Amino acid sequence: VWGHEDVELSLKLWLFGYSLYTVPTVKILHHFRDKHPYPVKLDHVHYNLLRMAYSHFNEERIGKVLDLIGPGRRSKIINGRVLKSGAMEQRRRYFARRKYDDDWFMKKFGIAF
Repeated sequence: VWGHEDVELSLKLWLFGYSLYTVPTVKILHHFRDKHPYPVKLDHVHYNLLRMAYSHFNEERIGKVLDLIGPGRRSKIINGRVLKSGAMEQRRRYFARRKYDDDWFMKKFGIAF
């Protein structure tokens, strides 16, 4: 529903061997509202973060994302939903097609994760 789509798109482009450029002169506008026109829950954000991790990260990093989400019943439910949604099949497809792995990405951008 919501969260991390911009991060996932950038990560996917780099790992698949594409370059990503920014154009500093481009102005991005956001329409901020007092209330979302649809429900946004932290579970949605966590779901997308975990799905991105399963799609692109090694198992150690997936574990770190699970730690970020936190222990307890909610994280287990979210993890179950991600796995039921076909994340592992997507992972297999992505890993077969990508040019670089997540270690390369983290080193390239100096991310200690």
